[in-house]
Amino acid sequence: MGPEILTEKELMEKKPWLNPGKWFGSPITWLPEVRATLSSMPKEVHIQETTLREGEDNASVSFNMEQRVEIARRLSDMGVSHIDVGDIGNPLHVETLKTIMSAGVVKPPTRIQIFTRAHEVNDLNREVDKIVKYGATAIGFISWDHWDLSESIKYCKTNYPHIYVTFGYTGTTGRVGARAPKDATMRSSFDWQIEFAKKMCEAGADRIQMSDSMGCGSPAAIRYLSTQFKEAIGPKKSLLLHAHNDYGQAVANAVAAVEAGVDWLDTAVNGLGDRAGNTALEEVVMVLECLYGIKTGIKLEKLYEVSKYLQEASGVRVQSYKAIVGDRVWMESGHARMLIRWKRKGVPFFEAGMETWNPQIIGSTHELVFGKASFIPEVIKGFLEYLKLPSDENTVNKIYAAGLKQIDERIARGEDRFFTEDEVNSLCKKMAGKT
Repeated sequence: MGPEILTEKELMEKKPWLNPGKWFGSPITWLPEVRATLSSMPKEVHIQETTLREGEDNASVSFNMEQRVEIARRLSDMGVSHIDVGDIGNPLHVETLKTIMSAGVVKPPTRIQIFTRAHEVNDLNREVDKIVKYGATAIGFISWDHWDLSESIKYCKTNYPHIYVTFGYTGTTGRVGARAPKDATMRSSFDWQIEFAKKMCEAGADRIQMSDSMGCGSPAAIRYLSTQFKEAIGPKKSLLLHAHNDYGQAVANAVAAVEAGVDWLDTAVNGLGDRAGNTALEEVVMVLECLYGIKTGIKLEKLYEVSKYLQEASGVRVQSYKAIVGDRVWMESGHARMLIRWKRKGVPFFEAGMETWNPQIIGSTHELVFGKASFIPEVIKGFLEYLKLPSDENTVNKIYAAGLKQIDERIARGEDRFFTEDEVNSLCKKMAGKT
């Protein structure tokens, strides 16, 4: 447990913030005095994926069964540790579990998890039997109103020792109006949750789940809670954070949790989920892998294709400039006039210091475009010279004026407000007298 702390000499030799050709982060993160503050941080974080459950809690999202199976296949192929398919009380979730397991698309070590919803021991035990019968390899027990689920956890681990068991709360951070004990809402003390977690671990739970169900936890709150839980359950039990994004803090909270010792994160592709969504898989994985040097088991090269598939399947497009997987993150305009020079010299953009991570590592690529900020005389002259066309001032000014006029016309029509590299080439050839 705990991050590797290197001396100044070792840092300069190893440069752990740099993965040549792939990514770099701030060297400050690796300073001994900074790493010392992360003494509880794990060396590896497992990903539990909740797209099939939380994703559909978003009012805009609905998957058919074929898509559910394909999503499960892709998540397993990319290295997700657990796939959450819902709860046993929902017939569609049960059918999803059965269909995925019969399709054989989920390969070890990926496990399939489904939640129980009962609170009486006999009902819970019957649900456990059903869950195992249907093929799940992980079970989540959820506590509402101080439900003591220890007897059913013991029943599960005694009769089905191969099943991975999680015990969790509906709202660890506390919220007004929640169906949780009064002393769990709007207070800084969560002693009852800590004691419950210890008891459930003693009963056999493999992991405790904290839930920022309303997305109202701050990074400071999540870090504090993570520390308290981790100290209580000990190093042999795992701790997971399930976070919502109501204040845009889900990824920040997930990282804060990891800094405090959390070794599992609940995520959703593209940040899909109820209300403002959940912790975005692609964002938190890249932060942990690239900026902290923490392994997640996720195949980074599959992030972009999985994101694209989920956009198609869900019908929900991410914003074009969304971190990591936005379609136009690597559609460079502002720096296009510099990048085009490097491209012509055959120098990779990463090597030129023009990007913090290479989009090829996630299966994406660059595209240079030229809008009003980058379609300037200097750039046009460079295009003409590269094409071995006349590049005198009159020719450059003529192309510049024509190009700005075309961009304005595109704006008026509601079209893209830029030229692609090929379009600039064509415009230069046309107006410089060579077609």
